[in-house]
Amino acid sequence: MMRTTAAVLLLVTSCAVDQGTVASDDAPPAPGKADGPGTVELCAGVSADPSGGAPASAAIQACLDTTPSGGELALPPGTYRVTSLIRIGRGITLHTAGVARDAAACLVTAAPPCAVLRADSALAVPRGFVQLEDSDVTVEHIVIDGDRQARLTSLAAQRCAAGTNGPGFNAISAGCDHCTLLMSATINALCGTGFEWRGASAFIGGNLVRDNGDHTRQNMWSDGITIINTENARVVANYFSDNSDVDLILGSNRGGVVQQNTIVHGHQDSFAGLMLDNFNGTTPGDFEGAQVTNNSITCNNRCDYGIQLGPHPWYHSSNILGGTVASNVVAGARMGIDVDGAGTATAPTAVHANQVSGSPSTATFLCGARPSSRFNVSPDSVVELGAGPAPDTTMLVHDCP
Repeated sequence: MMRTTAAVLLLVTSCAVDQGTVASDDAPPAPGKADGPGTVELCAGVSADPSGGAPASAAIQACLDTTPSGGELALPPGTYRVTSLIRIGRGITLHTAGVARDAAACLVTAAPPCAVLRADSALAVPRGFVQLEDSDVTVEHIVIDGDRQARLTSLAAQRCAAGTNGPGFNAISAGCDHCTLLMSATINALCGTGFEWRGASAFIGGNLVRDNGDHTRQNMWSDGITIINTENARVVANYFSDNSDVDLILGSNRGGVVQQNTIVHGHQDSFAGLMLDNFNGTTPGDFEGAQVTNNSITCNNRCDYGIQLGPHPWYHSSNILGGTVASNVVAGARMGIDVDGAGTATAPTAVHANQVSGSPSTATFLCGARPSSRFNVSPDSVVELGAGPAPDTTMLVHDCP
C-alpha cells in the first residue's frame, strides 16, 4: 500500500536516523532468496544476479512493467548492474525487500542492507539511468550509484567533459507529481546531478546524497539534488555530503518547505551548499510562501557560498520571488549567505535569524580573489530582514560563481 505524504513526513521527522556518519563499506550485502545459482527472484518468473556481476536492468524493467499501479516491487538486497535505462512508468513503490519503513536511510551507520542500482562502467543514457515517469511513484530504501570512478573513461564521461551533462545524471523525475524519494541514497554521479526533479508536491525526505561529481575537473561537477521546477514540495531531513556543484539547488518551490537538511563538506569543494535560483530565467524562480528553515550547512572552507539566494553570481536573469530563509546555521563558507538577485517590491525575500560564522573578509572564488563576508545583500535585491543580524556588506557579486 502506498503511503500518503503526511505519513511519510511523520516517518522522516519521528524516526531516529543517524546520518552524521556515512557507512564506509558499500560492498553488496548478502543476497536474498535464491532462484538458481547466483540469482535471486525479483518478481514471479524473473531473476537477476545480486552480486553486480551480470546485467540486471532488463530483469528489473520487466518486473517494473508488470507491477500494477498502486502496487509494490521489492528488490532483494544486493547490487544490480545497470546497463540500460530503468523506467518507472506507473504509480508504484520501488523498495528493498525486508527493510522496515522506519529503518535508517541506506548507507548510513546502522542502516539495513539496501538494493543498489549501480551504473555499468560503459553506461551512457541521455539523461539519468533511473527515471520516474508517472505520478504517485515512491522510491524507498534504494541506492542509486553512478559509479563515477569506474566510468571516467566512458563515452558518458567524454560527453560530460565536453559540456553535455545529461549522460552523467543518476536519476530524474520527469514531471512526476506527488512522488516520493525516501530513506534512499544517490551517490557517485558522473556529472550533472544525483537526482533532477520536476513535478509538483514532491516529498524528498531522509535521504543520503553524497560524492556526486568532481569539483576539480571542468564540467565534471554535479549537484546533489537539482529541483528544476516544483511547488508545494517538502525537502526534509536529508544529509548532503561533498557534492561538487551545489548540494541542493531549487529553481522554484512556491508554497514548499526546505527544512532540517544537513550539508557537510569534508574532502570536496562546491560552488554552494544551498541555492534558490531560476536557472537563468528558464524556471519561474517563484518561492512565494516557501519556508527554508532550520537547515545546517558546514563548509569547512570548501563552499563558495553557504546559502545563495538569487542567480546573479552566475547570470543576470530576473530576481527570484519571495521565500522566507530563517533560523539556518552556516559555518565556514567563503561567503556565508549571499543575497544577489532575490526579491522584488511585490514579492520580497525574507532573511532573518540565521547564524553565520567563519567567513573571511576576502576569499578566492572561481572568478578569483574577491571581498567576502558572513552576510551580503546586494543593492539589486529586495529583502525583509526582520530580526537580525544585519548584513555585513552590500556588494554586487555578479559574474563570480
